[in-house]
Amino acid sequence: MRRSDIISGLVLTLLGLATIFLIIPAGISVSEEYGLSPRVFPFTVMWLGTAVAVLLVVQRLREVGAAGDDEAPMAVKNWLFIVAMAAFLAVTYVAINVIGFKITGIGAVALLMAVMGEYRHPVRLALVSVLFPIAIYYTFDRLFIIQLP
Repeated sequence: MRRSDIISGLVLTLLGLATIFLIIPAGISVSEEYGLSPRVFPFTVMWLGTAVAVLLVVQRLREVGAAGDDEAPMAVKNWLFIVAMAAFLAVTYVAINVIGFKITGIGAVALLMAVMGEYRHPVRLALVSVLFPIAIYYTFDRLFIIQLP
């Protein structure tokens, strides 16, 4: 596990830095018309995520390798989950750009809650999946003056 943590921490650090210095500046335009820059939240999240990845690498490098430090095998169901979540996130991203945040957010939250077993509580599922995306949308729109699609 130590070696895989170091490798994954390095990969996440490189992806974080690429996102901070290449992807966010290229994908999010800055305008003087709005209050807070639309880059503030993505930059904050990416800097925090990159810092955590660096801390993982530093912590694992400081540890002495254990004798039984074998690779943990990944089961097929783990790979299927990774592929399914990546596809879900890609579809959600495209849907936000095509349909809009409010409708896509409601559908995405409802689907995730249903997959996690909340279909047994339909009132809670409906309330959470409607209220949270709408609250997030209007918080960004009215409070932070950041337009979401």
